[in-house]
Amino acid sequence: MWPVVLTTYNLPPWICMKVEYFMLSPLIPGPQSPSKDMDVFLSPLIDEFNELWVHGLETHNVAYENGVFRIWVVLLWTVNNFSAQSILSGWSGQGYRACPTCNKDTPSTRVIKKMTYFGHRCFLRTNHHWLSNLQFDGRTEQKCPLHRFSTTDTLEQLRRVKTGIPNKHPNYGGVK
Repeated sequence: MWPVVLTTYNLPPWICMKVEYFMLSPLIPGPQSPSKDMDVFLSPLIDEFNELWVHGLETHNVAYENGVFRIWVVLLWTVNNFSAQSILSGWSGQGYRACPTCNKDTPSTRVIKKMTYFGHRCFLRTNHHWLSNLQFDGRTEQKCPLHRFSTTDTLEQLRRVKTGIPNKHPNYGGVK
């Protein structure tokens, strides 16, 4: 099973991370990762979040004279490992451009059937002592910090993304 756990962050920090306040939303069956089919399992949850974001939900407040109020929901962030991040975001978590921060400038090299990633010391400040350390790969870091993508660059990349529903979505009859 692959659990999806939700928690409420408008509670005090010492309460919101207690087990009794976790909400186990979908349970994704299977001994292996659902990988690209993750969207099929999360689709009902996302539909509910959209409904609660736009319209909210009328809720009873038992603690305050049985009053009624409207509650809205927002997804603040997800906590996951790198492979799950690539599945959820649609970014490739493997290959020559695996780093979402470096984007098209990912410093990658193929070494005996494996991808290796060098050059991440470029994120250190310019006078850091590790830039000249030879213990990493036998070289000093010569590369300057990577290109920061502007809003225009990012929007252009998003414009080129093909829209569609990947893999075995029910709208396509459950086939690719």
